[in-house]
Amino acid sequence: MVKMGTVLRDLDVATVKTGMSLRDLALAAVKTGMVLRDLAVATVKTGIVLRDLDVAAVKKGMSLRNLAMATVKRGIVHRFEPRFLLNHSPFSFFEPRFLLNHDLF
Repeated sequence: MVKMGTVLRDLDVATVKTGMSLRDLALAAVKTGMVLRDLAVATVKTGIVLRDLDVAAVKKGMSLRNLAMATVKRGIVHRFEPRFLLNHSPFSFFEPRFLLNHDLF
């Protein structure tokens, strides 16, 4: 927690709101290069399921960090095409080599 610069309350709220496990949230933060606290706050503030935000970033070709921060600043709630969401797994983009070399905790 200290290493990631996050507040447990923010993480707790984010995991409850998104229905994601803390592990998945941490992996998403590592993948995007964001501070986990920023990612958690972005998820809570926008009310967007992090999985959907991840898919939107991939679809738009933006980094998730930029999309999340833009979403928070503008108060935009993105709308998604269900067909696209069903066909794309948000966590299929992780490179095992990257994950093995990065200590999450």
